[in-house]
Amino acid sequence: MFTPHVTDDSRPPLRHLDRFTELWDPASYSGQAWIALSATQLEDDEERTAAQKRRILDGWIDLLSAGDAPITHLYLCSRVPQRLLDAVSGLPDLRYLAVKWGPYEDLGPLSDLHLIDDDAR
Repeated sequence: MFTPHVTDDSRPPLRHLDRFTELWDPASYSGQAWIALSATQLEDDEERTAAQKRRILDGWIDLLSAGDAPITHLYLCSRVPQRLLDAVSGLPDLRYLAVKWGPYEDLGPLSDLHLIDDDAR
């Protein structure tokens, strides 16, 4: 059974934060192994329509679930809907996962991941 490792603030260990590339647009992903992903709650100077926000979320879901992204460390640093969490199971090389929060109810899709505890190394 999968038991997630949850820290007090749900962030990766501070010693590793500088290794993550922060992304919100799936089109800007270029094969990075360490990703801090904001697929929802996009707050910046741009006003995005609901359709644009859906396309961004759907783009990440497609990219993650395709099974060919070489992501090894993933920090989902905004609201995580169930569909996005389910897509993470498509990352065969994933070794670390941090999830900020979300309305998910089923962690089953993550049960086949072989995550490691980076703090143990």
